[in-house]
This record gives sequence, structure tokens and C-alpha cells, in this order.
Amino acid sequence: MMNRMFKRAFVACGVALAAASPAWAETPQTDVAFVEQLSAKPADDVLKALALYYELHVSEIQTQSVRELNTGAFLARQRAEKEGDTAEATRQATVFEGTSEALANARQSNQDLRRDLAEMTGIDFGDDLAMAPDAPDALSPAPDGAPADLLAARDAAWANVEIARKQLRETRMQLLQDQEAYDKDHKVKIGQAMRLMTDAEVAMARAACDYRLIEARIAVVVGKPLKEALE
Repeated sequence: MMNRMFKRAFVACGVALAAASPAWAETPQTDVAFVEQLSAKPADDVLKALALYYELHVSEIQTQSVRELNTGAFLARQRAEKEGDTAEATRQATVFEGTSEALANARQSNQDLRRDLAEMTGIDFGDDLAMAPDAPDALSPAPDGAPADLLAARDAAWANVEIARKQLRETRMQLLQDQEAYDKDHKVKIGQAMRLMTDAEVAMARAACDYRLIEARIAVVVGKPLKEALE
């Protein structure tokens, strides 16, 4: 799984990986482009960098989610103040303060990931990542020679993909219904539905990235090119 617990180990090998890497001008927007830029590096080093790359993709959406909560609290406080609801205005001010701190932490974590990836790879990560990698429509057949533990992890990751994909569909449908109702009379508040949609996108991105990382690890073990495994 991609988490901060592995980060220090990944960064430890970063100096050696980055030292021989060219200074790429553009942030790779896909994992395929990313592994292509690292194609001359040892596979184990590429896997470590790929795990951080996936973590950055999830961080991008998480930061957006916290930003939406922060903005929602700010607007809700303004609305409560206009309506003379002092108690609600005070509550939303507290939420705004808390989400402002959470947003600062999310942004810092995002910047730390960018810095660590740049140090590991020699690639510039100054640009936003436009879209997180997706999981395939169906689980592919298990490759010959893949270790049982990796195949078990692959099955578990795929189960999480299916759960996240179902939740994303349901959340998107609810958001569309709320938007239609809002367009009719402007009485339905769609802010919460939009935030839930972002949360579902975070879960989908995390599940897809976890699955793709396991597929990459399997590819290395069985001798399959990483680019081919991720396309």
C-alpha cells in the first residue's frame, strides 16, 4: 500500500537514482510516461519512485477535497452571518479554522512528495497532475510465474477497485440528481454532494493506484516491461 510509512525508505535511495537522471522539463502526467522517463534505471528503484508518484496523485485529490471543505465552511459562515444565525456562524467559523489548518497540512504534504520525487528521479514535479490513473475495466488473467502472495494482493486490490467504482457511480448519480433539483428551484444545497463526490474520487484514485502498483510489481517479477503492464 502507498503510505507515508514507506516514504523514508524510498527517499533513501533517491540520491543514487537522481544523480544519473536527466533533468526532465515536464511533469509526467501518466504512470506510463513516468516509467518511460526512468526506463534506464533498475526496476526496483523505478517501483519505489512509482509508489511515490501514485501517492502524489492521491494527494492531489485529497488536497482538493480539503480545499472544498474549507471553502464550504467559509461560505456557510457568510450565509449564516447574513441570516443573523450567530450560533451557526460561530460553528462554521470553527470548521473553517480547522479545515484551514488541514488544508495547510495537505498542501505541505503534497509539496513534500513533489520534492522527494524530484530528488529521487531528477524530474521536475512543479506542474499539477491533471488526472489520476484509472484501473482497467476488468481483471486481467494472472500471468504465469507470478508469486502467490502478489496474486493474493492483486485480488484484494481489485476488490477495492470494484467497491470504489460502485461508490463513485452512486455518488455521481446523487450529485446529478441534486444538480437537477438545484437548477429547478435553487433550494437544494449541492455543496455536500460535491464534497462527497470528491471523496469518492479520492477513494477511486487510491484503489486504482494500489492495483496498478501491484501489477507493476508482478510485471517486474515475471519479466514483463513496466510500460506494457501499465498501458
